Amino acid sequence: MGVGVGLGQLLEGPQEAGRLVGWVLGDETLDFVEDGQISWDSVSAHLLVQAEEGVTPGHDQRAGILGPADVAPDRDTASGQFAYYGNDGLILESMGNFSSFRANTCVLSGKWMYEVTLHTSGIQQLGWCTITCPFTAEEGVGDAPDSYAYDGKRNRKWSVKASPYGQTWAAGDVIGCCLDLDAGEMSFYRNGTPLGVAFSGIRKLQHTQLAFFPAASISYAEKCELNFGGLP
Repeated sequence: MGVGVGLGQLLEGPQEAGRLVGWVLGDETLDFVEDGQISWDSVSAHLLVQAEEGVTPGHDQRAGILGPADVAPDRDTASGQFAYYGNDGLILESMGNFSSFRANTCVLSGKWMYEVTLHTSGIQQLGWCTITCPFTAEEGVGDAPDSYAYDGKRNRKWSVKASPYGQTWAAGDVIGCCLDLDAGEMSFYRNGTPLGVAFSGIRKLQHTQLAFFPAASISYAEKCELNFGGLP
């Protein structure tokens, strides 16, 4: 899979905004500096073209995506503490009370899915969020606007508030996290079985104000393995 950038919202997190712009623009970043400041309007227009045409060298070439071709958790912006296992670091264990991460890539349009294999069956909020979703020791994915999560331990879906959804999961389950930005919907699968549409009316990208990252918040000692398309 792959992912994109919402620079209008990124202004609320300038450090992360700068990092994301650097991923996408690389040496071209200086071309968008005016009077010592980044021209966000110019960058937004440029990134929107890049995402639709998939022409950024060294990045995922598919339309609707911005970010590195090798999708992985962004360790620099993770909250709490994780232990990373495997050669690719895609097996994660939370060593903190409530640890959260975003992937290093985001999506602006189209239909996307990633999978999570549960190594444990406790509290994990799996889903998608924008760059503005705050990560703290008590809040994470699904606890803020424009962030959405499924938690099969408590049979809940989360977006600011919780409501009943899904099935009780177990260790070994494979959870599919699906985002359809064309329809504005998000749904989840458990071992290939659809759990139904969890969220609708998801705001679409408008002048690069929104882009969604694969993301999760995981309780202490919970463990999972991520698949962004590198595994069958």
